[in-house]
Amino acid sequence: MSTQIRELNVAGVPAPFYVLRAKQALDGLPVGQILALTTDAPNAPREIRTWLEHAGHQMVSNEASAGVHRFLIRRL
Repeated sequence: MSTQIRELNVAGVPAPFYVLRAKQALDGLPVGQILALTTDAPNAPREIRTWLEHAGHQMVSNEASAGVHRFLIRRL
């Protein structure tokens, strides 16, 4: 099975709703697939990392540029 990436842009969505939308999107993916999450929430790195630690999913990468964060998250 090839790994596909699903894009989800939640820029402008306030906390905790961008985390909820990310969870809903990730729940809809098969195990092993990647969610590319883009947000401009300033606390996103901490909030996303905390959520993933509790949910048991894998942070593949985390990049930030000009206040925009992009996370690649693998569903486990």
